[in-house]
Order: sequence, then structure tokens, then C-alpha cells
Amino acid sequence: MLDRLGVFAGGFTLTAASAVASDQTIDEFTVVDRLSHLVARSLVVAETSATGNRYRLLETTRSYAREKLGATADASKLDRRHARYYRDWGARAADDWLSMPDASWRAAYMPERDNVRAALDWALGPGGDRAVGIALAGASGPIWTELSLYGEGHRRLEAASAHVGADTAATDEARLALWLGLNWALAAPDRAVPALTRAIDLYRRLGDARNLAFALLRLAHEEALAGRFGHAAALLSEAQPLLENAGLPKVLGDYYDYCCVLKALTGKPADARSDLEKALALYRSAGAERYALFTLAQLGDVAWSSGDLDAARSGMLETIALLRKAPLTTVMLGLCLSNLAGAHTERGELDEALAAAREGLPMLVEGGFAWSHVDHLALRAALAGKLAEAARLAGFADSAFEGRKIARQPNEARSRERLQRLLQQGLARDGLSRLTGEGAALTGESAVRLALEG
Repeated sequence: MLDRLGVFAGGFTLTAASAVASDQTIDEFTVVDRLSHLVARSLVVAETSATGNRYRLLETTRSYAREKLGATADASKLDRRHARYYRDWGARAADDWLSMPDASWRAAYMPERDNVRAALDWALGPGGDRAVGIALAGASGPIWTELSLYGEGHRRLEAASAHVGADTAATDEARLALWLGLNWALAAPDRAVPALTRAIDLYRRLGDARNLAFALLRLAHEEALAGRFGHAAALLSEAQPLLENAGLPKVLGDYYDYCCVLKALTGKPADARSDLEKALALYRSAGAERYALFTLAQLGDVAWSSGDLDAARSGMLETIALLRKAPLTTVMLGLCLSNLAGAHTERGELDEALAAAREGLPMLVEGGFAWSHVDHLALRAALAGKLAEAARLAGFADSAFEGRKIARQPNEARSRERLQRLLQQGLARDGLSRLTGEGAALTGESAVRLALEG
């Protein structure tokens, strides 16, 4: 029994142990009995929390048990049962993420993240079950966003997508495409758009109105950022009636959030602020704590884009203080600190800008999001008299936006225009062209290092 429990990573529930560790030789009742004996002998640790009982093996014990299990014919069978159990367990995880308060969803699903990892490793590895891996990868999508592990999410969802074929269930492919698009949205919008488009096509065929509405909203956001405003407006219009009776305040909050984005990008900051306030109220009513905090950060961004730098800085500092106390908000904190660096730069507070960037920008590197804030650091470098560094950073930023087929948002566009004037005044045309070309060849990590040199 101890050897069989070695298949679990990061702990397990009694239900999971009964389902995975039982077979024709050890039934579910015997699993419960033997588990209690293992707890009594301190070979298994029992832990009680508000969400119920969990069990775990100490890592040295688990390694020993896993090694012994691997030497038997049962290992492959246990791995398969383990992966199938977590596929079935996670079947509602993505849908529940749309409707459950953040705290309730995290309590229900996050404790199993290491088991999900182990199950995906087996299912998508040699001798695994690709269909199980595809289903579980799609179900795991919210875990990577909630943990701000976007890089891991990219890798795991892309690995599963490589095995999608004609025999893949449409529901599994749709969920995988949706969450692949969401995981890529900030880092690489050009990769997010085809995934979201595929999800929309599949959800239309399946007649799944709530997931269709969610996918339409997310694609509308990407289309607005890419400057395809007409298509974004059409997607929002299609999603809106689907949400009227869906009972999903969190997703309705997304609707107003992305209406705000579209209006902000088309020169309607007052209307954008009104939509953000509606989104904030809906997120709070849904218990969507992280989205509510991010909406507060966006309010600061709207103030910044309208030229109210005092209100922008004040709002950003208030939001940053709240983000520091909130769980699982690393990327949001990084985004807000990086925006604060831009606002400080525009106010001429260059030391404060560098301090905020040095804290915030590294938080965005793992997920591949840092590129979108380099414009402000390039302007800061130019204002500090470092024109060569500023030109290289400008070249990197231009290449990043062009490569992702996305237009600059108002604050970034304003920084880039001001920077260009400074560069043209301070550098010869040939030198500027050479330096921006060098910047275009930089990696994201190299550009971040250059931006944070001071």
C-alpha cells in the first residue's frame, strides 16, 4: 500500500487514494484501513484543514516508495489510474473557475497542482495516454494563470496541443485552445489569437454559450489591442446577449473590462472609466479578488492616459499596497509596478521610475510579459542622458510590437513619440538606425538587463 501511494505528488485525499490505489487485490475499504495503519506508524502524515483531510508522504518516504513501485509491473497501471483520476477530477475545473469565488476555487483545486503536473508528465511522456493529457491540460489552464506560472502553462498546454488530432474530443480541444489562448495573451498576442479563434469555432459547434461568450470576450480584447477595433466591437456585441442570463458576474465583469479597453484605445477615456467601475463592482460581487485588484490598477492606467499624472500615481501606489497583501498576484504586481515606472518617468522622477522598474520588471520575465513596458524604460534612459541605450531599447520595443502584430496602447505610444524626438535631436540618423537595429536583435532578458542598468 505504501508503494502505491508513492504515485501521488504533493499529497492526496482519501477519495483519491481509494480510487487510485485500489484494484482487484486491494479493494477501496482495505485502502482506508491500511492508510490508517500507515498514519499510525508515521509513514503517512495526515493533515486537517477547513477544506477537509489530506495525506502526504515525507519526500524521502515517497522517493523510496516510488522507487519500489517502479520495480514492479504495477507502476504503469498506477500511473494510468492516477492520470485518469485527475482528468476526471479536473473535468469541471475550468468551468468552475468562471463561476466560483476565487477563494473557493483555489481551495478546491490548487492543492492538487503537483498531482496535475505528475499526471501530465506521464500522460504526455513515453508510454502515456495522449487523450488523457489533452483533457487534463485544458482543465489545468486556470492553475497556471492563478499561480502566475505562465511560462509553465505555455509549455504544458503547447505540449498537449501537439497531440491534438482528428480523434480528439471537441470539448477537450475547445477547452485546451481557450486556455492556451489565455495563457499566451499577455506574452504573445499573435499566438493567442489563432488559439482563441479555434476555441470560438468549436464552442459554436458545441452550442456551449457560456464558454463561447468567454472566448469571444478574450478574443475581443486581443483584437482591440491589435488595433482591429471593428472586429473587437463585433465580438463584444455577439458576447453580450449570451451573458444576459448566464449568471456569471465574473465573465460579465470581463465584458465591461474589455469594453473599457476598446473605448480607451479609441479616445473615449471618460466612457472607459465608467465601464471599469461597472467591471469592478461585478468582480467584487463574484468574489473575483484578483480581477478586482487588476481593475483598480487599470483605473490608474486610465487616469495616466488622460494626462492626470497625480491621480495615476496615487491610484497605482494604492493598488500596489493592496497587491502586496494579496495571494498569487506576482504578475499583477509586476505590471502595476512597471506602469508606475512609466508614470514616474513622465513626471520626470527618474530615480523613482528606476526603483519601481527594478522591482516590477523581473516579475514579468518568466511569463514573457516584460517587453510591453520597455518603451517607458527607453524614455527614462533618454531623459537620463543615455541616448545609445535608449535607442537600443527603442529598437527592441519596436521589434517586439511588430513581431506580435500588436499596436501600442496610448501611454506606450506617447512615450515612444517623445522618445523619438529626443533620439532624433541627440543622434545622427545613421547612428540611430544602427543602434535601433542592434536593439531589435536583443533577447527579452538582455533588453530587461539593459533597461535596469540605471
